[in-house]
Amino acid sequence: MRLAEAELDAAQARAAAAPDDGIRLFGSASLAHGRDATRPERYRIDNVLPEGAGSSREQVLTALPASRQRVVGQVGIRLPLFGSRAAVHEAGKQAGSAASAQRHRHKTAELEVLKALRYAYAEAYYANMDLARARDYAARGADSRRSLDARRARRLMLADEHSRLLSTFAEAGDDMAEAAAVASSAVTTIKLITGLDVDAAALDAPVFPVQCLSAGRLRAALDAHPDIAYHRAVATERRRALPASGTDGVEGGLSLSQSALRETGGRSGYSSAIAIDISIPLELKRLRSARRALAAAELRQAELALEGRRNDYLGGVENALRTAGIARQRLATLLQREAAEAEGVRIAEVRLARARQEGPETLIQKHYAYYAAARAAGRTRLALAQREADLLGFGQDCGATAASAPGAAGAASAARALRPASGPGPDDGHGAAGSTKPGWYAWYLYDRIAAAAPESVLAGLPPARRILLSLTRADIERISSPGPGRQRLRAFIDAAGAAGIGVELLLGDPSWALQERHADLLALLERIGDLPFTGLHLDIERSQLPTAQQSRWEAGIAALTRQVSGASRLPLALSLHPRDASDSLLRILAANGVDEVTVMYYSTRVPGVAAFMARVMQAHPRLGISLAQSVERELPDAESYGRMRPDRALTAMREVGKALEGEPNFRGVLVQSLDQFLESQP
Repeated sequence: MRLAEAELDAAQARAAAAPDDGIRLFGSASLAHGRDATRPERYRIDNVLPEGAGSSREQVLTALPASRQRVVGQVGIRLPLFGSRAAVHEAGKQAGSAASAQRHRHKTAELEVLKALRYAYAEAYYANMDLARARDYAARGADSRRSLDARRARRLMLADEHSRLLSTFAEAGDDMAEAAAVASSAVTTIKLITGLDVDAAALDAPVFPVQCLSAGRLRAALDAHPDIAYHRAVATERRRALPASGTDGVEGGLSLSQSALRETGGRSGYSSAIAIDISIPLELKRLRSARRALAAAELRQAELALEGRRNDYLGGVENALRTAGIARQRLATLLQREAAEAEGVRIAEVRLARARQEGPETLIQKHYAYYAAARAAGRTRLALAQREADLLGFGQDCGATAASAPGAAGAASAARALRPASGPGPDDGHGAAGSTKPGWYAWYLYDRIAAAAPESVLAGLPPARRILLSLTRADIERISSPGPGRQRLRAFIDAAGAAGIGVELLLGDPSWALQERHADLLALLERIGDLPFTGLHLDIERSQLPTAQQSRWEAGIAALTRQVSGASRLPLALSLHPRDASDSLLRILAANGVDEVTVMYYSTRVPGVAAFMARVMQAHPRLGISLAQSVERELPDAESYGRMRPDRALTAMREVGKALEGEPNFRGVLVQSLDQFLESQP
């Protein structure tokens, strides 16, 4: 955890220390000393003539060596024009993205530490239970040894049976030592994580809040997991940087400078200069090509890493749920065995008391059988608690029961101890269902996605936690094979995930409720099954079918949901009109693997909506329930918020969510529809 915090601090420091791209001051000073090879010099020579001839004076021009010193000082400013400025901007963006991604690594480390704490808590508790059981059984050893020795001396039992029964008490002594060591190690781990001194004997049984964690709910939380979010952020940054790669290499700048010159024995003066400099690599084309290839390879690497982590997550969910289920089944069997062995001990004690002539061998054997059964049940309880800790390691829990669950206090104290000093991060929209951000039915959003960059599409959306993205048959044809349409959709889903928004596939052809159309839907899902949607939502209402076919709707929906949940990796949700949300159908949907039902209760009367939804959620606690509200203008005011100002409509629907957020299986408010809400904005 400390390493993750240090890495986060370093990433934030690198972002803060990103180079500036503004005007830069430069200066220089130089001292030069040199000698000229020749310097013109005139001087006179007196020529002495023979006596009587007089004399003459002659001027001679010759070359003599000369030296001089030159001092030059320069100061100026340089403004990057292109190339270098773009490089600085890119470095700043990369540093900021790295810091953002590192926050996800920090959250991943926090989840790992909490998982280790839960493991240690369970080990401490169950090791202490093992220790107590072994101590109780070993305490019978002294009396049992005397009885067995006496019977062996009277030749009432064989030597091998005598040794075998006594060895069970030695085995209990070894179990005591092992349990004490495990408990001590677990207590040490708890102290290292929380700073708390705990007594293993004083711990409550660990009951972790996992009862609502279905496969669908955990799969739906895939993109909210910080490890997935980290790899998605890396892939998003690589995708953002790809268009700019291979366009650098040429750099230029504008300089303004003032120079001063002083030369000994020579001239002095000042000069001003304006200069433009350009730098171009000799192998510019090769350099740009190599950088484009590198950026493309890094993007491919990041996308494969993200896909791998998603597959690991989904595989981990399936494995954790499967092994937890096996542990529960095994525990139920062992508890029956433990109860049977306890009854065997009682019967043996009664028989021994009534028939004094019988020896203690049977009673010792029954006590040992009970000890072994209880010990096996305790170890299976530990294994189950660890599997539940694995489930909580996926970042989701059933928070409504967590506060009252015995054993949760240790994890809560660790969470407080591990909270970053900077405080909690922004709401990513995947928190409590009562989040201020609703979900949206988006029937026509794909046209914008296909025509614009993901960031610009997201910038035009209202606050959102989920987007139910509808695709027509033509849309599906465009994205079912590699091409620009598929790439844009994948980029949008990744960018939305990075912004804390889950994108679910919304399909609404009512004829899919009919048995003869089920195969068509399954084939369609297979064609686009590798796209990283966070869920599959079917809006297939009975009233949309022709009257003659409506009687086939319920049986068709039951069969369809069973087939789809078995064939698709995505958590399955279904929109229902309140009159169709019968208890019998909801039980069938839950048994078929449906993760969520959205009740389309269009009403602006909050108390009535809250009362109806609370009854549904309390009657079906293992089924996620969400509420659909409307902003459709064609509906009356009693059923729609469509005639309200957009900000007031959002506030009103937020109040509905707050009224229901106390229910543990409430999944939030969905709005019908995004398209009409955007049209109503000024």
